[in-house]
Amino acid sequence: MNAETAFQRYLQKTAGKPQFKKKHAQTVKLYFPKNNPRDLEIERHRIKPPTLGWVRLKEKGYLPTQETASSCTIEQKANRFYVSVLHCLREDTEKI
Repeated sequence: MNAETAFQRYLQKTAGKPQFKKKHAQTVKLYFPKNNPRDLEIERHRIKPPTLGWVRLKEKGYLPTQETASSCTIEQKANRFYVSVLHCLREDTEKI
């Protein structure tokens, strides 16, 4: 996303040419925004990001299944995969 913005600014001549910086130990990250209602389905023991299909979770029950997920990031570090999910919490309409 940041590279796309940098190139757009470069092609519009509002900024200079983007410089690529390589880190010593790179981690692989995948970002999945929720574009459709069927994207990012969450069950008790698995999650379904788009293009990957169902992915089984090692720890079960810690992701809320009633809430709606807005995005998901999958990261690989040291031959292990980590999932972080951004949820939209429902506001209670009751006022006391």
